[in-house]
Parts: sequence; C-alpha cells; structure tokens
Amino acid sequence: YAFRVQAKNLNVAGYNVGVTMDTPTINGIEPIPVDQPGRVQELMVSDTTASSITISWQWPPHPHPFFNMNLQFQVLIAPVSYNMTTGVTTVTGAETQHAIVQGSLANTTIIPSLTLDELYRVTVKARNNNARGYEAGAAVVGGPVNACLNTECAVRNLRVAAYTGYVGVDTNTYDASVTIQWDAPSEPSKPPFIDYWYKVEFVTGATTIAVTTANLDITATNLRMSSLPGFPPISITFGTSYVLRVSARNANRNGYGLPAEVTVQAYAQPAALTSAPAVLALTRTSVSLQWGSPTPYEDHSFKLSWRLAGSSDPWAGLGVTAGGVLVGGAAGVSSPFGTVEGLQEGVSYEFKVFIRSL
Repeated sequence: YAFRVQAKNLNVAGYNVGVTMDTPTINGIEPIPVDQPGRVQELMVSDTTASSITISWQWPPHPHPFFNMNLQFQVLIAPVSYNMTTGVTTVTGAETQHAIVQGSLANTTIIPSLTLDELYRVTVKARNNNARGYEAGAAVVGGPVNACLNTECAVRNLRVAAYTGYVGVDTNTYDASVTIQWDAPSEPSKPPFIDYWYKVEFVTGATTIAVTTANLDITATNLRMSSLPGFPPISITFGTSYVLRVSARNANRNGYGLPAEVTVQAYAQPAALTSAPAVLALTRTSVSLQWGSPTPYEDHSFKLSWRLAGSSDPWAGLGVTAGGVLVGGAAGVSSPFGTVEGLQEGVSYEFKVFIRSL
C-alpha cells in the first residue's frame, strides 16, 4: 500500500496536495494489514497438582512472517457446570497475570488456587495487532486431582513379555532386548481415573536408575529396552538377574502409587561356534553362510548380520531391523545357515554370526 497525508485548515478550498509515501517501511520492512489469527493448536492440560493445572499450547498456524509478532493470549476459565455463553469468567484477582499472557513466545501458563476434584473448562484465545481483538479460541477440560498414594495405583500383572539376547562370535558385540508389559491399576485413587502415566526404573540394591526419560512418563502399558546387555548406564553381566520397577501415577505428577517389580534374568554366556562361518552359496545379490553350532544344538539360536566391509557402522539385521535373518538350532541343527538378500552387486560386505543361549 501507498499512503498519503493531506492537511486543511478552515479554508473551505480544502486540502493541500499532501505528501505521498509510496513504499513506507518500519525498520526496513514494508507494513501490510495483518489477518485475524487462527486458533491456538494442541491445547492441553500438561501438568496437574492438587490445586493447579498447567495449560500449554502451540501458536496459531499462519504463513506470513509478521503474524507471530506481538501475539497475545487470553486465558478464560470456568467450572464446566457454568454456561459457556454467560458463565465464563476471566481469571482475576491475585491471578490476573494469568488472564493475559503477554509475548509472542508464550505457550504455557499455570493456573493456581483451584478447587480439588473440580473440572474446569479453559479457553485460550490469540490476538495480534489486528484491531478486531481475540479469535474464537480453543477449549480444554481439566482440573486439579489428588496424587496417587503410595498404597494404591499399583500396576497389575507386571511380566516379561519378550526377551532376546545375542552375542557376537567374538564375544564383544551384543544385541539384546527385554520387553516388559503390565496392566493398568484396578483400584485408582479418587476421583476414578482412566488414564495413567508410568515410569520404569532399574533397581540395583538401594539405587534406582531411570529407564524412561525423567519427567516424560509413558502412557503405554509396555516398554521394550533394545540395548540390553550394555544398557547404559548399567553394565549387564551374562547370567545375572536384574530388577525392573514400574510405578504409576494419575494426572497429578507429584505422587506415584505402589511400585511393582519384575526380575529379568540375563542370558548365560553362550558357547563358541564349533566352526567359523563359511560361504555356502553366492548370487548377484545374496550371500549364504554356514557355521557349526555348539552342543546341545537345540539350546542355541543364531542371527546373521552384515555391514559394508571396513566400515564402523552398526551391524545390520539386529533386533527388529528390517532385513535381519534369524536362524535357529532349535530343531537340533548341527550346521545352521543363513542367507542375506538384497545386497548390492560389486560391493564388499563383512558378516558376523550372533549366538544366543536359549
């Protein structure tokens, strides 16, 4: 846009010719009208205590670079029993600072001094320099809750759902995982909760070491740890038992319930191969290798892995990596073999056999 300013006094002849600014700029940037903002995104109750809730959101989406300049957010809160058209009240009094969240980088606010076990509807509205004011807003329902007591909220049926463990024939390369699974608590704290969050820990004597990331509990009722043995920061020893602990909480992060524990037995050190891997067959895109199994044959299984020759890349085909070949001696095979397919013609590879004691 171009702008013109014209002046007049009491002379009825009217305005003078004025001054025109064809390319107005502010700090070197040409101003244009700003659209009304859209709604905030991903509005959620991100944390809860017995007297407060934390509301978080993401900025409204908008392609124009000016849009997120000078954004302001208005937070409205009312018990869900109130009529939304007449009963919504802006946070006031001692919590006035939570009514208008200043600054375009704001995306969270704590609303304190709420009533325990009361549900609230919180609406967050955005505005920018557009004089129309705030957009319609997005709403979320939540409220303060009691924390799980240390005598309740225990997970049920904690168990080892799956366990794999292999050691390279040179005995210094590992591939192993343990998957634990559990059921949600059956006797939740009041009010009753459907959703729970869980943390998983290693227990070594009087020390606990977090498996799940601190303050980022999981909602799934299972967890696969894919680098055991060698799970940092614990050095797992073959044949040794380890304890995994699972604790549940409700929406209140301040208290976990009664923990449950399960013991994981690390695999014993496997025996050495009776004969080294040897090429059994070749095609333009595949390699088959064969080796000798320790006795008793039915007590061992194997995994054939590969990588580019001379590289320090991780071995492919381990764990659940696509393309991994698992061949077992469970049927009493003295000379098991495996085939790696999908290789590139003319490229050199190196192979390793991993062995596991069943």
